[in-house]
Amino acid sequence: MKKLILIPILSFFSLSSLADNQIFDVSYTQEQNSNSQPDWKMTEFGYTQKEKNDYWQFSIKDYERYNLNDNEVLFNSTNLVNENETGKTFLSYSIGVGDFNKNGYLPEFRTGLILQQYYKNGTVSPIFDYKYSRYENSSINYFSLAGEKYINNWRVLAGLWLSDPSFYKATSGVKAQVGYYFSGNNNSINYYFSSGQEPEIVGSSAKVYRISSHAITSKILINKNLYTNFGLNHTVNHGNYSRTGFLLGLSYAF
Repeated sequence: MKKLILIPILSFFSLSSLADNQIFDVSYTQEQNSNSQPDWKMTEFGYTQKEKNDYWQFSIKDYERYNLNDNEVLFNSTNLVNENETGKTFLSYSIGVGDFNKNGYLPEFRTGLILQQYYKNGTVSPIFDYKYSRYENSSINYFSLAGEKYINNWRVLAGLWLSDPSFYKATSGVKAQVGYYFSGNNNSINYYFSSGQEPEIVGSSAKVYRISSHAITSKILINKNLYTNFGLNHTVNHGNYSRTGFLLGLSYAF
């Protein structure tokens, strides 16, 4: 099953707050379904290489849904493309392949592009996000426009998104995030929210549901180089079922 907005955010931790050049991370996510289906499980292994304002990340994800196992390989890169006295412009792109076992709930191919303008004077920074996902019998285009603002130790983001599946008319929704970053130790806590009509694909079945999601994640420094990541989430597929789960991860930076 594909959801473009929701709980993949649980894998998020702030790379910009880590000053080290290399990061290894591993995380495990498990979600319990209210409709007596087997739990959804996901294990992710990642490696990140940083250099000043640029970084790239390679990750492997192992999924288990509907008692069916599948995998996905992803590459992400973020680059500083412009800097002046007012701020910085970042360009990120991603590419991934999956559905190796032909179970139909992961895209065979995905790619994305994010353009972000960060202003040094605290002005709201715009973020444009585009994603494309291709399945065996369908495809989905996703567009998002959001604004981000830092207020002392707080980070606030709010935006709108539009999903355009090949099998249905375009749908839309809203998303928001509030984060707090603790001074002196890089610890953080974040709350995420998303709500709207989203396409879901499982094999040859393609439907659109109203889905809302809440998630809380944290990043806590254990020692000089080791961080733990913990999260809780609740996703409601209105009129159908809900999922409640957790994420537990470790990140080693050096």
